[in-house]
Amino acid sequence: MENQGLLSEILELKNLSLKKEDEKGHIMAAYRKVITDHENLESTSKTALADLDRIQKQLSAQDVEIQRLGKDLQHSRKVIKDLQIELNSSQKMNEGIAFDSKEKTKNKRKRRGKESIGKKKKTK
Repeated sequence: MENQGLLSEILELKNLSLKKEDEKGHIMAAYRKVITDHENLESTSKTALADLDRIQKQLSAQDVEIQRLGKDLQHSRKVIKDLQIELNSSQKMNEGIAFDSKEKTKNKRKRRGKESIGKKKKTK
């Protein structure tokens, strides 16, 4: 009987040992998964940081480009304003020239008219 009790205890210890080994296997699998997840997160974090750095550089370059385009726009506005002033001035000069030309033509016609009247009087 003592042998059976001893045998029973040995079987219980063996079963307990198998359970502990099984638990150890589950714990090790979970640990390996945690390590793999950590490595994946670390890799993802490095990739995200590299992407962030690249995006920050792109934004900085875009800011510089926006500033340059703003200066170009201001310069273009100034050029357009100067050209408008020049155009207005040219139009006023052309209007003045056209007015003078009309006046000269009127005066010539008046003179011709007077000359022809004078010629008619002389011929009579």
